[in-house]
Amino acid sequence: MAGETRGTRSDQSSGYAGDLFLQLAEDGRLRMNPDLADRMIADLERTLAVLNARMRMIRVWRSASVDAEFTDAVMDAVFQEQTCPGQLERAVIELPKYLEALRLARQVSP
Repeated sequence: MAGETRGTRSDQSSGYAGDLFLQLAEDGRLRMNPDLADRMIADLERTLAVLNARMRMIRVWRSASVDAEFTDAVMDAVFQEQTCPGQLERAVIELPKYLEALRLARQVSP
């Protein structure tokens, strides 16, 4: 998965550190208690699912002339895209790196 999710090292300018987090885990310098790692992975997976849903709504909004009323979720996604363009897309790229790093860092206690 690492080869699939890694992009350029622009994490510092985007506010994300996915590549660094992943590299630390791959190098064995990031270690976590399995229970804590599992909770963090579950939270990040839920967040990523919400972000992907918002990205789908934004793609529909961009590609179609929608006359129907927007739901609150659509309005939230569109508002976020208007106020912080590209941040949802960046988060969708970065969060899988965090997930992989947490899975790699997860240690079973001796």
